[in-house]
Amino acid sequence: MVRILSGCMIWLICSIPIPRATAQRTDSQPNDLTLEVSQLKQKIADQDERIAQLEKAMKAMQENGARAIADAILKLEAAVRDLKAIPAPGPIPSLTPPWYSSSNWSLLMQGMSRTQVADILGPPTKESTVVDVDTWYYSTDTRATRALNGSVTFTGDRVTAMMPPAF
Repeated sequence: MVRILSGCMIWLICSIPIPRATAQRTDSQPNDLTLEVSQLKQKIADQDERIAQLEKAMKAMQENGARAIADAILKLEAAVRDLKAIPAPGPIPSLTPPWYSSSNWSLLMQGMSRTQVADILGPPTKESTVVDVDTWYYSTDTRATRALNGSVTFTGDRVTAMMPPAF
């Protein structure tokens, strides 16, 4: 029986795990952590490089954008200068002379100057002078379907008589 007990004891001793295997396992943890830290440091270095490249690209794009905006402003300023160099068009002449309007004739009064009459009725179609009396005639073209004739008489520089057309 002692032999059996001794054999069982030996078998039990052999089946108990050896603490050396546990020690080896704990030794691998620092190596794994060192490897992981090394990998993380490499990732950070890679990301820093990528950030530097992106910042460089952004700076280049901003400079190009600023240059493009400056060029566009210069082009617009040149276009404005060109537009300012073009003379503004004068007023579009009326197809109907101002003397064709009865309301313009009603504005005339005796004693008005030639300039005032010309401002209201426009230039005459014909003028005649007898001694010191000038007459301005306003008449339609001979080809017109309806004839309108009016006149303003001046003595010196002032209106002395007027005869509006029969509207």
